[in-house]
Amino acid sequence: MKKLMLVCCLLCGSTRIARAVDYNPSDETLQKAIDYGKKGKGRDFNSFRREWFRLVGVHETSVNFVLQTPFFRAADEARDAAIQYNNFSISDAKRAVVANTGTLAVVAMTHANASTLEDMKLLIKVGDNVIHPSSELKKEVGNGLGGIEATFDDIPPDAKITVLLIKNNKEIKATYDLKKVR
Repeated sequence: MKKLMLVCCLLCGSTRIARAVDYNPSDETLQKAIDYGKKGKGRDFNSFRREWFRLVGVHETSVNFVLQTPFFRAADEARDAAIQYNNFSISDAKRAVVANTGTLAVVAMTHANASTLEDMKLLIKVGDNVIHPSSELKKEVGNGLGGIEATFDDIPPDAKITVLLIKNNKEIKATYDLKKVR
């Protein structure tokens, strides 16, 4: 009986769907993102994006980090559509992720003005390797807040990463295990 239970546990464990960032999602993965987004329409935004979101620091020193994986972008757009009672198809999901196919986008929002933003940098560290963004956009959003959206190429989809925001010569860090992020 113990052997039978062990075999059942092993079989059940091996059929779990592996999670990892999928930079080029299939239609099936996009459909899962759409379903997740639709189910998330009644949840508050922080609970909906918990998998991709990190808050580091408090008050004026706080930074909100969001990994914008293709799955997140499709799910987020599907959630917005569901809130507005609009349909969201796989074609819509493909349009939502096309700009970042093959890359990982990161957003960091913090208290910043134009001069502070100019000096800020967003980097990713994988092991001892520091990776610079292939593109970035810095902007003020009002109320003393500003942010950077950066795109990174060649990040292994199952890596443990540290996102670094360098602000006022200080490093503010958030860690992610991409094996646990869709």
